[in-house]
Amino acid sequence: MSSQTNTIQKFLRILLPGCCLLIVSCANSVQESHGAMPAASTIPSSINNATQAADAETALAQQMLKRLLSFQSEMVNLYPKNEQLGMVKKLIAQARTYNLESFDDLMSFSSLGFDFDQHFYDDPIVKKELARVKDKKITVEEMMDIVPINTWGELSRKNDWRKDSLKFN
Repeated sequence: MSSQTNTIQKFLRILLPGCCLLIVSCANSVQESHGAMPAASTIPSSINNATQAADAETALAQQMLKRLLSFQSEMVNLYPKNEQLGMVKKLIAQARTYNLESFDDLMSFSSLGFDFDQHFYDDPIVKKELARVKDKKITVEEMMDIVPINTWGELSRKNDWRKDSLKFN
């Protein structure tokens, strides 16, 4: 299997859990019945791979934003629409520094960023527990339970200026 197929499989496992093998299987069937697939382009593979990776990251961020908007729209919409996707991309990048890769883990991390503060991971207590997540000693969900409620409350108050717009007159 080519490295491009492996990259596609990894991306699809994150974006579309459970659908990856079917899609790759279909692509392999096309290749088997129609011969070798033609080269995508004459662009050097390092540029092509970087472009594909950036496109995959954007698609992942878009899918996550769509999900966040479906169950957390009030909090997401407190941020200007033109900043929402960029914030998700930044949160994904930050989540990956803690070895988070699954769609669910990336969603949980991003959700915390919108719920509490986009830099919630800088809080000393949260940072300590995220180090344990990075070392695979606990899960993201366990970290959320371990961090004291008053810490989450303090982080939430950092976002109060945004949340004030949710209050009805």
